[in-house]
Amino acid sequence: MIRTEQEKSRIRVGIKAIIDGFEKKDGVGDRLCDLYHRWRDEKEYEDWEDYEDAILKIVGPELTVVKITKKPFGFVFLFEGIQVQYYVSVSGRTLYTGYKFKF
Repeated sequence: MIRTEQEKSRIRVGIKAIIDGFEKKDGVGDRLCDLYHRWRDEKEYEDWEDYEDAILKIVGPELTVVKITKKPFGFVFLFEGIQVQYYVSVSGRTLYTGYKFKF
């Protein structure tokens, strides 16, 4: 689908608002980082499906989650037909969250 620059700008703003909203209101980023830390330590002993369920509970019903990923650890949701990947990453000893998408 071809989008105008105005549409792309509106979508960028919308995605950022969603990310900012659930990170501030619900602490999704912090909770996902905690879950990733646990997965990193326990992945040999625990079932991945339990982590998928936990991620869905953290995210809640507000977003349409289409995929949950191990690498990178996170999930993909839809916004106006665009897949947005929200993930946990590691830099040194610091965990942080990020997101990416393509038009």
